[in-house]
Amino acid sequence: MAARKPHVQAHPDCTYKSWGACETAAKVAWGQCKAMVGDKEPRPCSHWAASDSGYCAMHHASEVERVRREERVNAKKSELDGRISDFMEWTRDHPSVWDRRPTRS
Repeated sequence: MAARKPHVQAHPDCTYKSWGACETAAKVAWGQCKAMVGDKEPRPCSHWAASDSGYCAMHHASEVERVRREERVNAKKSELDGRISDFMEWTRDHPSVWDRRPTRS
């Protein structure tokens, strides 16, 4: 029995005969990258989308990094807000050094 081709082993029900044809069909199905590039006159990215997200590999990576950065900023902000709330809760019942204190007799 002849050895099966790697593409046929990975996609036994695929209608395409090679990896190249299969990948080209996937790129055509996903379409062009939906990111806009250019500073002065934005225009669509000229690369093919690398996944069903609609972004090419470069813009997908930058989108993932943007999301991670937002998550880090939001986590730090919520942690800081929590610390501020805890401090305000603590100072509500705690006497201040500027409050009048009874003098010793």
